[in-house]
Amino acid sequence: MTTPALQQEMEFDLAKLVAEHPPRWRHPYKKAIHELVSRDGGALSGTMRYTRWKLATLEDTMQVHTVDLVERSGFFTYLASHPGIWHLNFADSRLFAAYGSSLMAQDEWQVAEHPALGSLREALLHDEHPALTREDGISTPVLVTDVPRQCSIDLANQSQSKGGGFQAFVGKLLRSSPRPLDGNAFAAASLEEVLRITQVLKPAPLTNIRAIAAPTGSG
Repeated sequence: MTTPALQQEMEFDLAKLVAEHPPRWRHPYKKAIHELVSRDGGALSGTMRYTRWKLATLEDTMQVHTVDLVERSGFFTYLASHPGIWHLNFADSRLFAAYGSSLMAQDEWQVAEHPALGSLREALLHDEHPALTREDGISTPVLVTDVPRQCSIDLANQSQSKGGGFQAFVGKLLRSSPRPLDGNAFAAASLEEVLRITQVLKPAPLTNIRAIAAPTGSG
């Protein structure tokens, strides 16, 4: 099988990236989370690497390899930072497109906890680079290494709470819907509830992100 073609490769000094291209939070709760992280978290340092690839054409025959697969149910925990561990961003063809909005699905949740990803999108757009994981009908996956996870937002376990408001709403979604992290649940919360389930991580552990476009359609 032919190897994927490298389309873009860039390295970003994290401190310079976030200073020159701060994330643009269009929702007040996300802005408040980021202000909390900026106030209580440590200063960013180090280098974040971005690459964008073009899907290779499959050949008629493929060499068979043995692969060990381990299934882990539930939401991402980001417990280990290691060069060989990758966390999937399985969302829009426009890289991190809705991160600053009121939505709080998998893509937006990941960027809220790793705000440098928002800065990455802003930097790409500023320099007129394509911020895409799919272009002209062809997949162009994006890999981002050493992304600091600056906070943990505990959306997944709110069904355990006996309280009302956000906790009860998300708990109902968890019990009844295959897509529990609905943007309406996040937007319907109070700011106090959102900040209560947000924990600043200091020092920020590093995550490797693999971003691909989710398929669309029905059935």
